[in-house]
Amino acid sequence: MDDLAGFFDIGEFASLAVYAPPVGEALSIPVVRSTKAGFESAEIVAFHARVSDIPFPQIGGKLSVDGLDWVILDRISKDSSLVWQLRAARLDRYDGIVLIERPEAVDDGYTSDAPPTWLEHSWTWAVVSFGRGDERREAAREGTVLPATFKMPRNAETSEITGAFRLRYPVNPLSPEIAPVWDIVSVAPFGLNEAIEITARRRDE
Repeated sequence: MDDLAGFFDIGEFASLAVYAPPVGEALSIPVVRSTKAGFESAEIVAFHARVSDIPFPQIGGKLSVDGLDWVILDRISKDSSLVWQLRAARLDRYDGIVLIERPEAVDDGYTSDAPPTWLEHSWTWAVVSFGRGDERREAAREGTVLPATFKMPRNAETSEITGAFRLRYPVNPLSPEIAPVWDIVSVAPFGLNEAIEITARRRDE
C-alpha cells in the first residue's frame, strides 16, 4: 500500500508491530508494509508508520512484524510530515549492534591537546568480520590485534563517520561504557553506495 491517503483508517491494512529502540522502552504500533519496488536491494523493504504513534523512530531500532525482526536503516518524513517511511532490512543479516561515538574537544584553559570527551553519535547494526582463520592464528602467535571490518547500512548518520570517530562492540545498550573500544582505521563505501565498510582495530586497554 503506497497511497497514504487511506492510511489513517488502518484497520483493514495495518499489521501490529513492536518497535524497540536501541535504548528505551518498546511499544506497539500499527505499520503498513510498502508494496513499492525500486529500493537498492531486494532484501530492503519499507514500512509506513504514523508520526502520532512513533514521533521519532531511531535508526538502528528494531521492528518485529508478523513474526519477523527488521532493523530500521533510515527514516523519511512523508505525507506532510504525518507519516514515516522506515526503510528496513532483516535482522538476521547482521551480527550485532554497534555504538558509534564522536569526539568533542575539551577546552581546559591550558592546552589544546587535552583528550576529547566521547559522545553518542548513533547506533547501527553491522556485519562483523574478524579475518580468516589463518590470519587469526598468526595474530595470536605474534600477540597482535587483528583489525576487524564492520559493514553497516549507509544513512544520514553513518555517512558522517570519519576516522576521528570510534566504535564500541560488542555492546550492551544498558551499559555501553564498559564495551570494548575500536579505533577506526579506514572508512569506505561498499557496493552501490548502499553500505559503508569500516576497518577498525580494538584498543588494548
